[in-house]
Parts: sequence; structure tokens; C-alpha cells
Amino acid sequence: MHSAQLKSIGNRRCLAFEIAESIDGELLEVNIWACDEHLTYFDNQVHIPSFVYSMQREYSFLRTATTQQDHPFFVHGPTTDDVSGKISIDDGTAKISFTLRNGNQCSFTIEVQELTQIYERVLNQIDFIKNA
Repeated sequence: MHSAQLKSIGNRRCLAFEIAESIDGELLEVNIWACDEHLTYFDNQVHIPSFVYSMQREYSFLRTATTQQDHPFFVHGPTTDDVSGKISIDDGTAKISFTLRNGNQCSFTIEVQELTQIYERVLNQIDFIKNA
């Protein structure tokens, strides 16, 4: 499935989620980008209940974490099986690194507050679509 209309949240140069505006059963098209790399190049169909649960779990972690080193990050089920992520948090700043199955790697730094805002907007957008 490929949707004509995608809602973009975030910035592809850092971290972006591009979310379809309609649901197909319990599946939703979500393209995820980091460092201009398409992280979900192989599978961009998320199982909504599982994806929302994993996003909420990471959102809660981000809101309470103060200092972390190389914590596993970005575990959102089969959609993100092709990418391995780690996050380090220090003094309100997160350094995130990804390794894709195709061998590409990327990393970026983002304020934790900005990252939590992206997660919050993604969760709100999915909730909006589910209730439309």
C-alpha cells in the first residue's frame, strides 16, 4: 500500500515520521527517516496497536531518563527489524545512532525535549486517524 497523502512530523535530516492519512484494517503506512536515511525502506506497514504501545513505552522512557549510555532504542516491531538503534542521554541531550540492515549507519544529536515532542505528535496523529 502506498498512500498519496502523508503527514510529516519531524525533519528527515534528523528524525521524521511520515504517516498515511488512512488506515487499512490494523495497518498504517509509516515511513521513518533519520539522517536522510529511509529506515523503513523494506517494511513501512505498522501494526497499529503494537506500534502505538512501543512508541508510548519509548515516550515514557524519554520523559523520565536523565542519563543513559548506549540504551537500546527504536524497537517498534517488524517495521523496524531492519534497523538497530542506540540512544545515549546526557544533560537533556540525546545522541542517537542507527545501523541499517543494508550496512548504512547514521547518528545525530537532538534535545530530549524536541524528541519527546516528535513522539507526542506521532502518537496524537495516529490517535486522530484512528478516531476519524
